[in-house]
Amino acid sequence: MTTQTIDQWVKKLAAVSQQDLCKALENINFKINEERFNIGMVCYGTTVVVDSLPPQTFRNLFKMPDDASDAQSKTAQLVGAVVLRAYTCFVYMWNDVLERGLDAIPQNSPAWPYREFFRRGCQDNGDDSIAQHIRNSLAHSTFEIRYDRASIRLVDRNWSEETSLFALHQQLCPLIKDFYLCAYQVKYGLHKP
Repeated sequence: MTTQTIDQWVKKLAAVSQQDLCKALENINFKINEERFNIGMVCYGTTVVVDSLPPQTFRNLFKMPDDASDAQSKTAQLVGAVVLRAYTCFVYMWNDVLERGLDAIPQNSPAWPYREFFRRGCQDNGDDSIAQHIRNSLAHSTFEIRYDRASIRLVDRNWSEETSLFALHQQLCPLIKDFYLCAYQVKYGLHKP
């Protein structure tokens, strides 16, 4: 199996339109826990708020030490938002019934990259998909923030990958949030073709 980087997956997933993704999800059988979805979206929204807090407000809210520099405060703010957003997208909102349902997406579907992202590996040879590796790393706290490179190293058993905080926070997580939003819209008849 060819290993693809998170950056490569971001490009593949971003190339799928919301319209094509929702259309593909209309043809699979899945369930969504509405309360869990709603709480997940609130958690995701909280990361947007944390991102936009003025530095002094963040320092006051989160009791940063008086001698912490602005750069240290801003770094803590970013890392907190990145970890909460990624945890929300990959762990809290995880829906194994929905992910297994992606197996029904045919290879010629424009939404195929989502099927591959969530299911490849577990289907090929009993290994985990990249989504599962990311989820496991976040759930078991086997990740390391690399402050000097503004990156995160995700580790899950024999798999690891380092990616920029920006790629995870501002590129991959929004795509995963939109995936769940699309699934919710399809499940509850809110998607308009």
